[in-house]
Amino acid sequence: MTQKIFNSTIIRSLFWVSVEKFGYSGIYFISTIVLARILTPKVFGTIGILAIYIALSQILNESGLGGALVRK
Repeated sequence: MTQKIFNSTIIRSLFWVSVEKFGYSGIYFISTIVLARILTPKVFGTIGILAIYIALSQILNESGLGGALVRK
């Protein structure tokens, strides 16, 4: 009985995590297309460079840099 509940919980969790990931990717893709149509190429390139820096800072944050700084 416990194994069946455990498996259904895993399947539901996997489903919702997948919906979250694909939903985020879809929204990001659509917003990028909208911005590309609205902005000039120079401004869009500037936003692209900023997006790279933001992504790198998120990677550092998720890897535990913030916790390490707090502990120091």
